[in-house]
Amino acid sequence: MAAVAYDNASSTAPAVVGTGTNRTFTFSHTTSAGADRYIVVGLGCSAVAGTDANYSFGGVTYGGVSLGQIGSTVHANASNGGFVQLWGLVAPSTGANDVVVTYTNSTNSGVDVLMAGAITATNVSQSSPLGTPASATGASTAATVNVSSATDELVLDIVGTGTLVSTVGANQTQRWLQNVNSNSQCGNGAMSTEAGAASVTMSWTVTSDSWAILGVPLKPAGASSVKQLLTMGVGD
Repeated sequence: MAAVAYDNASSTAPAVVGTGTNRTFTFSHTTSAGADRYIVVGLGCSAVAGTDANYSFGGVTYGGVSLGQIGSTVHANASNGGFVQLWGLVAPSTGANDVVVTYTNSTNSGVDVLMAGAITATNVSQSSPLGTPASATGASTAATVNVSSATDELVLDIVGTGTLVSTVGANQTQRWLQNVNSNSQCGNGAMSTEAGAASVTMSWTVTSDSWAILGVPLKPAGASSVKQLLTMGVGD
């Protein structure tokens, strides 16, 4: 059973948008022709004025196909606002395709800052691609979450913070990072990957402020079949 393999990453500079409903923003992401593909899109948003309850992403598509939400977590400091989300899709189209994000905030009167990026991987189980998401929030210089995983898996995370993201944690590989400025809540963020293990710590050094972090493991293709064969006694 081969390990999940990183394919490609892309991101868009944080978009500063005004009020209104059903706003969209778009960026291009290229997926290779590898087998058993999976795409994860990470999102974050914030508002100069308003509260977390006002924020909502209505949906994400890649190449015109809708993604499903993997998880979401909200900043600890509601006065600074914002949250991060992960969305995923099995068998995304190969080549360059548009990621289209719809933001459905209808109540906040402030100006919102939206960020987004994507990671694709290959050799991901197409029937059970995900492990259990893990999230954490805080207000410090270290944004950290522990993710339960296993050998041959690949852990992905997204971090969002009110000030600047600087250094990725040990053993992680930074895949994209966007810092719009030093005071725009969750408009600053990044995604990384790390090889799976029993417990994987995903962390970032940030300028002290509210932060939210969300991680999830991708499971390798063939994992379910191997488990089933061992349960049946094959290979004992």
